[in-house]
Amino acid sequence: MPHLVAACADNTLRHWTLKKGADGSVAAAPLPELRGGHRGAVSTVTSYAPVARRGEPSSLNTARVVSGSEDGTLRVWDAMTGGALARLAGHTAEVNAVCAFDVPGLDGAWRVASGGEDATVRLWDPVEGG
Repeated sequence: MPHLVAACADNTLRHWTLKKGADGSVAAAPLPELRGGHRGAVSTVTSYAPVARRGEPSSLNTARVVSGSEDGTLRVWDAMTGGALARLAGHTAEVNAVCAFDVPGLDGAWRVASGGEDATVRLWDPVEGG
């Protein structure tokens, strides 16, 4: 299900599901705020939709949101419930870029890349947290 996510200066993220009407219009329905994770303004956000690998629970098919913050951390969230799934720490300054991508040949594995004011680019496993 498509969704829209906004990074906010009050340390939260707000997000909505998008639904197309019969007349072609698009309506946005609010989902729970993503809060309680960052200690600084949220500066960047991305999302991805993993597919559970063979033998994994189907609950892993839920869309994920990844946020980066002035506090130097990234958070991985369940897009539908708003629950925090992982904290990714390693930057020593604000995180100002984040993207998620699937890795060809790794059976549906996803990775997150982040860039920060500390002049580093980091690669993360959003499931394992490292």
